[in-house]
Amino acid sequence: MCIRDRIYTLTAFLRPTLNRRLITPLNALSFYYGAQLGWYFSFYCHYTAWLIPIMVPGILLYLYQYLLPNNDDSLYVIIYCVIIAVWSTTKLEVWKRHQREIAFIWDMEDYQENEQERIQYRGTYAVDEIEEKIVKFDPFTTSKRRIFTDIPLIVIGVGLILALFYTVTTLSLIHI
Repeated sequence: MCIRDRIYTLTAFLRPTLNRRLITPLNALSFYYGAQLGWYFSFYCHYTAWLIPIMVPGILLYLYQYLLPNNDDSLYVIIYCVIIAVWSTTKLEVWKRHQREIAFIWDMEDYQENEQERIQYRGTYAVDEIEEKIVKFDPFTTSKRRIFTDIPLIVIGVGLILALFYTVTTLSLIHI
């Protein structure tokens, strides 16, 4: 028996309680208000539940920095960054599993949202080679949008960071 199976059997008594407490209200909410709102609250509950354990090391690190400001705490910051990296990866993988479980419970494995095209939408007609049908598409493509908006914003952000870094190092050298 591997360690994963042992953990699964040791935590088996929690599963019915957790499913009954967490998924049952989401089932009722999804049935009454629709799947989109159900998915929203499912992710919201999942994310909030995962923020609680990461709060503890964050508060401890903050208190350590606040109460002992002259100590070199770079080791603790590095440890906290590793904890955050592991936490975020684990949270994402658990959410993927939870999402598949909810999709199975709500019978939405093959669900694809069908967006209705607005009458006012004016796009250029093109042939979709995958589905082999004529579709409208936006001529202002993602790559053009990226060139005109994202790249200048990234350059401005990096410039601000470099300017702040230069200012802080210059001021710290003047005061030494």
